[in-house]
Amino acid sequence: MRVILLNDIKKIGQKGEIKNLADGFVQNFLLPNKSVLPVASHQAQIFIAKLRSQSKKNLLNKEKSVNEISKLDKVILNFTVKASQTGTLFSGIGKAEILQELKKIIRTNLSEKNIELENSIKKIGLYQITVRIQNQCAVIKINIKKDD
Repeated sequence: MRVILLNDIKKIGQKGEIKNLADGFVQNFLLPNKSVLPVASHQAQIFIAKLRSQSKKNLLNKEKSVNEISKLDKVILNFTVKASQTGTLFSGIGKAEILQELKKIIRTNLSEKNIELENSIKKIGLYQITVRIQNQCAVIKINIKKDD
């Protein structure tokens, strides 16, 4: 019997694949567990259409993230802040400030969770920070100078 898999099934296949399986196995085990649909059924056709639209959306999202990553790789953010004689900032630069500067330079849909920064930056200098979009990474440079 030709069926479409609704879930990943060990030793049989992955979700969305069409397989030709033994009738007894399908009717006695897979159908009662709602793991498959017969290919000829109307529900299977709807399921296939949904899978196709999801894969198209995933491709578009991946293209968008690759475009944003390529833009971010070239970014250098400059901050001029008040600092002590030793180079310690009076107020640290955190994810919110970095995101605000990024949005001034590039149109982006990033949020603070995309920026990998453990603690606020509290010293003058040049820093590299990782920005993650889905499975893609970009390294942006941050230059912090003392305000005279």
